[in-house]
Amino acid sequence: MSKNSANHPLASGKGSLKEGGIRIPFLVSWKGKIIRNQTNNNIVSIEDIFPSLLEICNIEKENIIQTIDGKSFVNQLFTPTKNIPERNLYWHLPNNWFGYNRTLGLGASSAIRKGNYKLIYYHDSQDFELYNITTDISEKHNIATENQTKTEELAHDLANYLREAKAQMPTVQITGKQVPYPDEVINKKP
Repeated sequence: MSKNSANHPLASGKGSLKEGGIRIPFLVSWKGKIIRNQTNNNIVSIEDIFPSLLEICNIEKENIIQTIDGKSFVNQLFTPTKNIPERNLYWHLPNNWFGYNRTLGLGASSAIRKGNYKLIYYHDSQDFELYNITTDISEKHNIATENQTKTEELAHDLANYLREAKAQMPTVQITGKQVPYPDEVINKKP
């Protein structure tokens, strides 16, 4: 990504599981409720908006028929220094909407963010990229090979999530078989 990009220093953009495709500013305004001009560095996901709105509206979760995937961030709106309890975040793009371009991080892929680390699993090539997001926000240094223990840990966590969510996995066109889950790829490596 060039320095002229709106996403710089983040890698790539829309359609990618690189930070430039998944990290966006989130602005909240609530006159008389939220203090103006403050910054909150908690990481939230789109899945967190629904449970937050339920809490703001005093709607009991028991009255909702939908599965609630996210966590409310209402406490963090009023106390910006309060941290959201750490949890894994997941992204799953099973289709090649923008074609396959590994440099830009485009193509069918899944990712997990756990603590400071993010693992991207590319379905077409069945390989991995691991980044320490706190020290490499631009995702320039893939540390998957040199940090195999962390790669395996995150691959297993990602695979468990994909199975539990019954996520649609891509199909290999030549064989007609489903792309293996990340842990299956890890377990095959010598």
